[in-house]
Amino acid sequence: MLLRRHCLDISFRLDQRSNEPNAMPTTAVEICRFLNGTLVGADLQVSHVASLGKPATGAVIFAKAFTPEVAGRLQEFKELTVLVGRGSTTGPMPGLALIEVDQPRMDFAKVCWRFFVERAPARIAPTAIIGRSAKIGLNVTIGEYCVVADDVEIGDDTELRHHVVVGNKVRIGKRCLVKSHAVVGEEGFGVGYDENGHTLRMPHFGGVLIEDDVEIGCNVTVCLGTLDPTIVRHRAKIDDHVHLGHNCDIGEDAIITACVCIGGSSKVGRQGYLGNNANLMNQKTMGDRAYAGLGANIVRSVESETVVAGNPAKPLRKRDGLN
Repeated sequence: MLLRRHCLDISFRLDQRSNEPNAMPTTAVEICRFLNGTLVGADLQVSHVASLGKPATGAVIFAKAFTPEVAGRLQEFKELTVLVGRGSTTGPMPGLALIEVDQPRMDFAKVCWRFFVERAPARIAPTAIIGRSAKIGLNVTIGEYCVVADDVEIGDDTELRHHVVVGNKVRIGKRCLVKSHAVVGEEGFGVGYDENGHTLRMPHFGGVLIEDDVEIGCNVTVCLGTLDPTIVRHRAKIDDHVHLGHNCDIGEDAIITACVCIGGSSKVGRQGYLGNNANLMNQKTMGDRAYAGLGANIVRSVESETVVAGNPAKPLRKRDGLN
């Protein structure tokens, strides 16, 4: 008889990082209940995570494509819990706990955060320099040699790694992560020529607003706005070595990958995606869920739901799905 257990839903936010002690070890039933999945097979103990390429006894892994070849190879292992797509199993398999879920890879990430990531207690390093009037929330971590200016607000449960610089007129929300050597809140490159042909830089008064659950990668620069603020909206994720020019507006749940350069006063819509080394010209817009392939040189605004690539970037098709 086919053994399936439909588990209860427990709400969860991928970005939420708890200060509570690590919950490991756990069980397949607990993971299934957490993901609102369907368990096919027996309950197993789970003590760690592993990859599909190197599975191990007592681990939880994921398989985006649970083919007969993958299933056959995994049967060599005992006490292995596997996240698979819904409807991809034909029945219980000896030694395996199969959990059917909607998105194996992203649900695996949720499991990692919930059961296997232990956050160190919040601390402010003795080498950090923090302005006297800076407003620091609860459970904030500020790493070694960070510099935080006076006119700064940092929300609860946010972490600044090491050597981060946060300038004046910067507001950082709750549960954000700013990785090492990022610079947030220095002037942008608003430079032109005066009547004598001499370079002149525009003063910057606009500040930076980083909303909740945002991630800023290593060596990222987020420039001050000139008159209005530069904005990075809720849950946006910025990879390493990215430049965000003055007055950029990065939409909710946007993903900006490594080495992207976004010119001043540009806008990336909700769930927009820019691939590695893409460039978005100043004052151009990428609509909601627009997608730029790696190395795309975007010199014209991109409509919502549109995939572009090339130099100059040209529309290829409508975007299909998020992952």
